[in-house]
Amino acid sequence: MTHRHGYLRIPLLMLFAILSTIDVRAAVEQNASLQPRNRLAIVIGNTNYQSKRLEHLANAVNDATKLSDSLKRLNFEVLTGTDLTADGFVKLFHDAEAKLPESSAVLIFYAGHGMQVQGENYLLPIDTP
Repeated sequence: MTHRHGYLRIPLLMLFAILSTIDVRAAVEQNASLQPRNRLAIVIGNTNYQSKRLEHLANAVNDATKLSDSLKRLNFEVLTGTDLTADGFVKLFHDAEAKLPESSAVLIFYAGHGMQVQGENYLLPIDTP
C-alpha cells in the first residue's frame, strides 16, 4: 500500500503545481486589468504658518516634495501645493476637480496642521488666524 501511495503522490503534486500556476496567472492578469489607467495625486505640505499659535513644521514641505517625486515615478499625475493659503487650497482643489473626469483613482496627501471642531476635521492653510 505504501508503494502505491508513492506513485499517486507525484501526479497529485504535479497537478497541484499546475493548478497553482494557473490561479496565480489568472490573479495577476485580473489585477493588471483592475489597475486604474489614470491616477491623480493631490499632495500638500504646509510648513510656514503665519499665526504664532501654530508652530512651524520642519518637514511638511520636504515630505510632500519627496512623495510627489515618488508618485510621479509611479505614473501618477501629481498636483503639489506647498505653504498654501486658503485661496491656494481652493485653487488646487478646483484644478484637481477639472481633472477628475479623466482620473479613475485619486490619492490625497496632507502634511500640515489640522484641527477638529464638533467632530469635523479641517486642514489648516498657512494664513489661518
